[in-house]
Amino acid sequence: MTDVPGYHLDRLIGRGGAGEVWLGRQRSAGGRVVAVKCLAAPAGVGARDQLRVEGRVLAALDHPHIVTLYDVVERPGGVALIMQYAAGGSLASLLGQRRLTAGQLVTVAAPLADALGYAHGRGTIHGDVTPANVLFTADGRPLLADFGIARVAAKLSSRSGLVGTPHYLDPQVALGGVPDKASDIYALGAICYEALAGRPPYVGSTPFELLKRARDGDRPALAELAPDTPPVLVEAIDRALQLDSVDRYADAAEFAARLRAGAQPAAVLMLPRDIAVPVADPSRPTREFGPRPPRPSGPASMVPGGWDRLAGVALDRRVRLSAIGILVTAALASIGVLVSGAGDQSTGYAAVRPATVPPATLATATPTGSAPGAAPAAADRTGTQAAAAAANPSTPAQWRVVLAALDERRARAYERADVPLIDSVYAPGPDQQKDHAVVADLATSKEHFVGLRLRYRDVRVLTASPSAATLYVVDELPAYRRVDAKGALIKAFPGHGPKRWVISLELTSGEWRVAAIARAT
Repeated sequence: MTDVPGYHLDRLIGRGGAGEVWLGRQRSAGGRVVAVKCLAAPAGVGARDQLRVEGRVLAALDHPHIVTLYDVVERPGGVALIMQYAAGGSLASLLGQRRLTAGQLVTVAAPLADALGYAHGRGTIHGDVTPANVLFTADGRPLLADFGIARVAAKLSSRSGLVGTPHYLDPQVALGGVPDKASDIYALGAICYEALAGRPPYVGSTPFELLKRARDGDRPALAELAPDTPPVLVEAIDRALQLDSVDRYADAAEFAARLRAGAQPAAVLMLPRDIAVPVADPSRPTREFGPRPPRPSGPASMVPGGWDRLAGVALDRRVRLSAIGILVTAALASIGVLVSGAGDQSTGYAAVRPATVPPATLATATPTGSAPGAAPAAADRTGTQAAAAAANPSTPAQWRVVLAALDERRARAYERADVPLIDSVYAPGPDQQKDHAVVADLATSKEHFVGLRLRYRDVRVLTASPSAATLYVVDELPAYRRVDAKGALIKAFPGHGPKRWVISLELTSGEWRVAAIARAT
C-alpha cells in the first residue's frame, strides 16, 4: 500500500496516467475522511519545493463551491495531494446519462462561475475546467475540483506541452496563448453548451480535427440542438464561447449573472445516489468565505497576433503539437472524477443490485440559507421510497437506472481492462463472450478505452417479470478513444448518433445483468 505520512489509506478508488487516488483518513484526532492523490516523484528538490509553495496557495482557496485542497505532503517516491472527498459523483457521470434543462443548468453552473470569479480575484487560474472536475457533495452541492492540479501533474510528469482537456480547451490557448480567466470562462461555457445540447461544442475524430473546428468556430447552433433553451441563456453561453477572448465576459461573475438572468433555477434529476442539488437564490451570487490573502497574478495576456497569424502548414503543425501536449493531461479525467464517490467501486457496483438501487430522484428545491440539513432530509425520504420501488423495477425511469449502472460498470471495465468486471455485466452468452474477448485483449496489450459511456435517450418497457425484462432503448455514444498504458492516444472514435436496441435483462445471482442485445427493427 502507498505510504502517506499522517494518513491511513483505506482503499484505492481510482488510477490514471498521473497517479492513484485513495480514499483515506487522517490519523490525528477526528480522523477526517479525505481523497488522497498520489502523484509520481518530481524531478529534483527544487521542483518539490515549488510544488509545495503552489499547493499552499491553492489550499488558501476557501469557497463553498471549490473542493478544498488541505495539504501537499511529500511521501516516499512522490507527492500526495490531500483533498476534500466529494461523495456525490461528478457532472461527467450525470451528463453521460441525460441532458440538463435550462433551469437545472443554472442551478449547477452559476455557482461554478461564482467559484471561478472568487479564484480569479485571488490570481488563481483553474486551467482544466471539465465535467469530470465538477463534483457533488453528499448533500448535492456542486464543487469545482482540481484547481491547478493539471499544472501540478504536468510538472511531475516532466513532460512539455499544453495543459487541458481538448473539448474544453480555449482554442487561443491551444495555439500558444497563456491560460487566464478568459480560458476558464470558455471552458465553463463549453460545459454549459454540452449540458444543454448533449454534446460538446466541437467534436472530431482526432484532437487535431477537433481543435481545427474550434479554430474555425465550426459548431452547431445551440438554439438548434436545444430549442427549448431561452434565448437569453443561449446568448449568455455563446458569448462565453467567443473565439477572441476580448469578446467574452470581463470576469466570471458577469457570466454567473447572465446565467441567472437566462432561466429560473430548477431542481436537478440526479443519478442514483439520493442526492438533492439545492436551488440557489437567483437574486445574489454565492457568498464567499474569507477574507483570504490575494495571490499576485501571473501573465494574463494572449500571445499577440491572434488567429490571423496562423495559416496553412504552420497552423497544421502548431495544432498537431498542441494536440500531443494536451494528451499528456487527458489521463487526468480518469482520475479527477475519482476524487468523488463516482470512483468508489463499492458504491458504483452496488448500484446494480435490485434491493438497493434507488432510481434517479428529483431534488428538492432548497434556497441558499435554509435550515441546515433540510435538503439531505428530503433526499433521504425520496431515496427510501425509491429504493423500495427499485426492488422490482417497473417504470422506464427505474429501468433506466439499472441500465445506467450496468453501462457504468462496463465503461469502467474497458477503462481498467478488467476482465472479471466485464463478465459481471452480462449473463452467460454471446454478448458476454464478445466483450470478454475485447477486454482480455486490452489487458494483454496494456491498453484502455476511455469515455466509452452511453447516453440513454429513451427507455421503454416491453415485457417485465420479477426475474427478467425486455426493454426498447434509444442511446447515443459520444466520442471516445483508445489509449496506451501512459494515456497516449492510439485511436480516436467519433461515437454514434441515436441507435435503437432491444435489450434483455436477467436477474442473476441477485443482480440484473444483460442477457442479450439486438438492433431494433
